Amino acid sequence: MQINRLYTVLAVFFVSAFLTGCATPVQPNIPFANSTLNSGSGKVGVAVVVAAKPNTHFPGANCLLCIGTANLIHTSLNAHTAKLSNQEVYQIEADLTKVLQSKGIPFVALPVDMKLNDLPKAAKIEAGFTTLDFKGLQAQYGIDHLLLVQTGAMGFERPFASYVPTAEPHAWVAGSVMMIKLPENRLEWFEPVQIRKNADGAWDEPPSFPGLTSAYYEAIEEFKDRVLVDLKK
Repeated sequence: MQINRLYTVLAVFFVSAFLTGCATPVQPNIPFANSTLNSGSGKVGVAVVVAAKPNTHFPGANCLLCIGTANLIHTSLNAHTAKLSNQEVYQIEADLTKVLQSKGIPFVALPVDMKLNDLPKAAKIEAGFTTLDFKGLQAQYGIDHLLLVQTGAMGFERPFASYVPTAEPHAWVAGSVMMIKLPENRLEWFEPVQIRKNADGAWDEPPSFPGLTSAYYEAIEEFKDRVLVDLKK
């Protein structure tokens, strides 16, 4: 269980890993340009991938005993976090398609939680391009661009210095939004998105943790807003 949690945390900080590969630098931001999409630029496939269930994260608890201690003192929060929903993130697909429709851009909604790991590796890896080969989606769905939103981690985060917490827990949602030009696998837009939000008032109110829970769902809404803001311009 702890190994899975560690992998989840690493996945967030390297949310662009499937774009960049191990031997290349982390993909820098590529701002969205209004010229990227218009009514004559072809059809857009819209995909939302929620790669993680709500979980607790304790950065800085960097040994097995440290992780065990962090989990022990957050037993109630861990149990509550596991009951939270991540389904609200999927609403962003409808929001994205509404924006595209308002701009007269043809689109198609792709299946929920497309299995990125099932895609083949790209033949050529370089900055500004993905390391996965998406071009098969062009023929499968008749699309020219892929608009992909993914979350790599969500739930609550509390920083530690080995065994000792250094701040109060806060809600955390992390992921990215990108636009991929097919069939070149070229990134036309790439932005990592991380939202951190503190509880409004006391956080340590087991078993339902109302302050943190409200912050969690507010963080999801802020994540969705951040993804949409540039596309709406």
